[in-house]
Amino acid sequence: MGRGAVKGAAKGYESEFLMVLVFSSKISGDNQLGGSIPAEIGEYPQLVYLSLTRNHLSGSIPPSILCRIRIVDLSNNKLTGKIPACFKNSSVIEMLNLENNYLEGELPQQFGEMLSLQTLKLGGNRLNSYIPTSLANCKQLEILDLNNNKMRGIIPNWIGQLSSLKILILRSNRFEGLIPSELTTLPLLQILDLSSNRFSGIIPANLSSLQALKDQTVAAEIFLSGDIGTLKLYVDRVTINNKGQWMEFVRSLALVKCIDLSSNNLSGGIPPNMGSLEGLIILNISRNHFKGEIPKTLGKMIQLQSLDLSHNQLSGMIPSELQLLTFLGYLDLSHNNLSGRIPQGGQLLTFDTLSFSNNSDLCGLQLNTTCCGIHKNKSCPPSILPGINVDETDAEKDIWWGVGLGLSYAVGFSLAVGLRVCMDSKESERMKLVENIKDNQLGGSIPAEIGEYPQLVYLSLTRNHLSGSIPPSILCRIRIVDLSNNKLTGKIPACFKNSSVIEMLNLENNYLEGELPQQFGEMLSLQTLKLGGNRLNSYIPTSLANCKQLEILDLNNNKMRGIIPNWIGQLSSLKILILRSNRFEGLIPSELTTLPLLQILDLSSNRFSGIIPANLSSLQALKDQTVAAEIFLSGDIGTLKLYVDRVTINNKGQWMEFVRSLALVKCIDLSSNNLSGGIPPNMGSLEGLIILNISRNHFKGEIPKTLGKMIQLQSLDLSHNQLSGMIPSELQLLTFLGYLDLSHNNLSGRIPQGGQLLTFDTLSFSNNSDLCGLQLNTTCCGIHKNKSCPPSILPGINVDETDAEKDIWWGVGLGLSYAVGFSLVIGVLCLTTTWSRKCFQIMDKIIIYLFGRFRK
Repeated sequence: MGRGAVKGAAKGYESEFLMVLVFSSKISGDNQLGGSIPAEIGEYPQLVYLSLTRNHLSGSIPPSILCRIRIVDLSNNKLTGKIPACFKNSSVIEMLNLENNYLEGELPQQFGEMLSLQTLKLGGNRLNSYIPTSLANCKQLEILDLNNNKMRGIIPNWIGQLSSLKILILRSNRFEGLIPSELTTLPLLQILDLSSNRFSGIIPANLSSLQALKDQTVAAEIFLSGDIGTLKLYVDRVTINNKGQWMEFVRSLALVKCIDLSSNNLSGGIPPNMGSLEGLIILNISRNHFKGEIPKTLGKMIQLQSLDLSHNQLSGMIPSELQLLTFLGYLDLSHNNLSGRIPQGGQLLTFDTLSFSNNSDLCGLQLNTTCCGIHKNKSCPPSILPGINVDETDAEKDIWWGVGLGLSYAVGFSLAVGLRVCMDSKESERMKLVENIKDNQLGGSIPAEIGEYPQLVYLSLTRNHLSGSIPPSILCRIRIVDLSNNKLTGKIPACFKNSSVIEMLNLENNYLEGELPQQFGEMLSLQTLKLGGNRLNSYIPTSLANCKQLEILDLNNNKMRGIIPNWIGQLSSLKILILRSNRFEGLIPSELTTLPLLQILDLSSNRFSGIIPANLSSLQALKDQTVAAEIFLSGDIGTLKLYVDRVTINNKGQWMEFVRSLALVKCIDLSSNNLSGGIPPNMGSLEGLIILNISRNHFKGEIPKTLGKMIQLQSLDLSHNQLSGMIPSELQLLTFLGYLDLSHNNLSGRIPQGGQLLTFDTLSFSNNSDLCGLQLNTTCCGIHKNKSCPPSILPGINVDETDAEKDIWWGVGLGLSYAVGFSLVIGVLCLTTTWSRKCFQIMDKIIIYLFGRFRK
């Protein structure tokens, strides 16, 4: 049961009081409250916040509740009937959340009297109504969510008058008509979800005018006023479809910019000027009747992470400009009439058959089809290699040449190993050879002859069952070599007679062992070196200092030993350094901090000791809050992007693989070492950092307040150390924080009760014996028996231990007076109006008595 809190505004003895009543399972555990809500609860003049969410309350809503209470959350119950129309003093209401009940009927016109309303959430009911015209008066409205009802009619033109509107969700109703152009005049609108309705017509041409979706920068946080003073009690949430899944986004909604018009009757073409919405993260216009080509301008939406154009009638080729969407993590173009070759660059290479299926004339690697094979009556599309055109005759020669070469491999190699040669008819002496035979069931050893062909520039045999040793010739002249995820054994060969051409070498997840050859230093063009997941037992070779173009060095999960050499600071192009799960030891060299582009540093699960370098805050790429230029390593031939780099890091307690759009990821992971000392306060200057994990070390001292300046932080793990003191209130400023673990330390005092900290549960704070607060379901006064009680949850009020004990027993007595699942405070105290007034007079005297002692 949540405890009431009293805040006094000093006006001599003529004090005004605010009361907060919280009986929600979110904050106080599952209360299982049943029965109906008594009408008397809305009569108490000091009640400003009422949360009864996630219980089993039934019956109708008493009209008095909606008269004077600022914040009302009755969501996730079993309430029935109509929304009451009594709003005699409703201008004070700021938030009203009635979603996920069984409410029905019309929306009352009196909604227009809620002049201070900022959030209105009525989703998941049985409401059968038009949008009331009076709602046009609610000029402060920021969130309007009516999803999953039986709402009908059109979107009224006056919607454009709600200039504060940021989120509009009308999903899964019976709305119809055109999408009004007035919607496009809303300057702050960043989530528009009209999916699963009956809208018709075209997408408004001026939808590109939505200013909040054109801006690539992160908007100011949507911090609705669900608070009393500095106390944040109400945490707003919205649920949208992202990447094919329903996801709930909590209050840091400034990251989410979304348009979802799916499952309607919309037609026409996709407006080309939609490409100007460069800040859009999610675009879903699937399951409509759109025709025409996919506009090339969509390639300008460089922040786009999810794109769904499926189940329409789109035709033409997939524009190559979509390769520019380097953050794209979800794509669905299936069930259209698209044709031609699927572009073979950028993120498009990372999607499988499901993203392109049911387009009869579409072809390419992602569909495991060759375009020449399906276009029997057409000239073959341009070659997979840019600048080289072949007609059908040349293509057939090329295929048969590959077949002959494939049959010549006797042991363990298949027809798929046939090397495809693309010849320029004008310059036949210029040949480039590309072999991409990944994800097959190839077995046996790699024939030495494969490295002898002088035109071979790219070789990918990843994700097969190849065994044996690596032929030295492979590492002599090929620019890009990917032999990862096989069963290769032995040592890495030392033959690099022409290794200065090698740009990418990926041998991870094999059974390679032994020392790293010193000849690595001859790879002067090397940009990516990935040797993780082997059995290598070696020091980092000193010759690697010559590889000045190295951008990714990943040696994770080996038996590597020794120290990180000081010359590491000479690799000025290094962006990603992963030495995780090895046997490295010694100090973390300060030279690491001089790397200007370093944005992922993972030294976890080693034997490093000493302190965190004080100048770690000098890492320039981690100080910058803006998204860095994309890490686009040169795994390409001309404009053809064949190699897509990936790294795996621990984010939010889970192992996650990030594909080549790594510019979003800025990470420091020093966990599971023997590091000691304190956390440097100047680490707070790394304002662009997304992930910080220094758990399972021996750090002592307090958590620096300066960590509250790391405003981009999404994951923070300081667990399993010896940190002490109170949790700094500045952590409430980390509004994007989605994962927090402060467990298994020596922290004490009250957990701050604001911002994202209210969204974390017991696991984030457990095993800190002197820590207390709502998140641990403990009252601070109760556990500090030999100490003065920490400051009250409401600022400006301090209580001593005696008062705290009285307050606890007063709450206990109040709780025991619940008859059937309800409290004496909000239950039926008296049977007559006269007795009701007497009871409330007694309560007023108690509050005045307590407040008088607080002031002393």
